[in-house]
Amino acid sequence: MLCAEAARKQGATVIAITSLADSPLRRLADYTLDTVSGETEWRSSSMSTRTAQNSVTDLLFVGMVQLNDVESLRMIERSSELITLLDRS
Repeated sequence: MLCAEAARKQGATVIAITSLADSPLRRLADYTLDTVSGETEWRSSSMSTRTAQNSVTDLLFVGMVQLNDVESLRMIERSSELITLLDRS
């Protein structure tokens, strides 16, 4: 939530990737992508949901970087700065 709130304050569009219908992040987000994965004998639903969410995140990231690589580099650097600030708190 802290990252989403910080992104919103910076004017970013917030996209939530969640499997929870009542997620607080869902209420904060401008857009929500739902990931749903069933449980089988060989995998738990939480593991397959996490894998699905990571795949969606990777696709969004690559797509955004391809749209504008120069601006993307600046945003990646800014994200690293914000993560450093969060680590200190």
